[in-house]
Amino acid sequence: MEPEFIFLFTSDPVSFSPIMSEFERLQRRNQDYVLLETIKQVGASNYSLIARLTGLNPETVRYKVSKQLAKFGLDLSINVNYSELGFSMGLLTITAGGSSNGGAVPGAGGWLDKVQYLLIMGKCVGTDKYVCLYGIPYRFKKKYLETISALKQKGLIEDFESTELYWIRYPPFRSELYDFDAKSWAVDWRKIDGTAQEAGVTSFSVNRD
Repeated sequence: MEPEFIFLFTSDPVSFSPIMSEFERLQRRNQDYVLLETIKQVGASNYSLIARLTGLNPETVRYKVSKQLAKFGLDLSINVNYSELGFSMGLLTITAGGSSNGGAVPGAGGWLDKVQYLLIMGKCVGTDKYVCLYGIPYRFKKKYLETISALKQKGLIEDFESTELYWIRYPPFRSELYDFDAKSWAVDWRKIDGTAQEAGVTSFSVNRD
C-alpha cells in the first residue's frame, strides 16, 4: 500500500500577514516609482492621462500628487524659461554692512526693500554675504544695476557683484536614487558618475544677448 501524504493548509492570518505585507510594500513602492517616472515624462497636471499610463485610479493619482508626495519629502515645481518671457537673469552677490539697518529683513527699511526682481536669495553662513538670483525685463538691466550701485553709495550695502547668466541647467529627478521604504534619498555617490540617464530638457538659454 502506497503511503499517503496529507498537506494541511491553515488560514491563520498571523502566519501569512508578513508575506502579504511584504508583497503589498513592494507593490506600493513600484506604483510610486512608476508614478514619478510618468510625471517626469508628461507632467503632473493631467491626472486622467497619468492614470491611464500607470494603471492607477485617477483619484489615487490626485491624492498621491497633491498630498502624498509632499509627505515623502518630494515636491513638484515648474522650471520657468524666463528668456521666453522676456527676462534677463543674473547672479547678484551683496555684502551687507555699513548703515544697512534692517538689512535682509523684509519691511525693515534695509537694502532688501530696495532691491526688486529677486527670485531666490540665500545667506552665506558666518558672513554678511548674500547670494541672489534675479530676473528682470531686458530693457531694465542697466537701470537695475545703477539702482543697486546707488545703495552702495548711500551705505545701505558694503559691496555687490553682478554676473549675467546665459544658460541654466536643472538636474534631472532621479527616482532610482530614492528609497520609497525609508521615504528619503539613498544616493550612492560612488556610483553617481556612472548613471547619466536624464529625461526631458534639463538646460536652456536664459539670456538673448
